[in-house]
Amino acid sequence: MALLHLMESLAPRLGVRLRVAHLHHGLRGREADGDRALVAGYCRAHRIPFTSGLTDVRALSRHTG
Repeated sequence: MALLHLMESLAPRLGVRLRVAHLHHGLRGREADGDRALVAGYCRAHRIPFTSGLTDVRALSRHTG
């Protein structure tokens, strides 16, 4: 969130538009659900495009070694 806030404040000077991507790694359960909700709410309030995804990192690790 600190980095997002900083980037939001610098974006106009840098001439960039922000877009936020959030990946839920499936490792921390409800705590990570809360993180996603916090970021999504911030982005909604500040009109920053937001995309999120969910993956099962443990399963991926078992599959790929």
